[in-house]
Amino acid sequence: MTRHLDSLGRIVIPKETCRLLGLHGGVPLEFFLNEDTQEIILRRYGCSFCGTLDEETVQYRGIYVCGTCRRELMQRVRVDTEAVSQL
Repeated sequence: MTRHLDSLGRIVIPKETCRLLGLHGGVPLEFFLNEDTQEIILRRYGCSFCGTLDEETVQYRGIYVCGTCRRELMQRVRVDTEAVSQL
């Protein structure tokens, strides 16, 4: 699939690609440049679970997790740990 830059340096991401990746208007994206291969890497910026970007968003092992999802995950781990300890 090929796309061309417009006169302002913009590229349109194909609708099908956006649909497959869950991208929509307003979703923050990060751009990285691999200078060796001259490739541009595009990655969604925000929580990998809900898409939110807040002041509590942190990166863990290559994914972003917002404060709300992080608290939910920690609660789930506590519940799972308690269930295992009762076995």
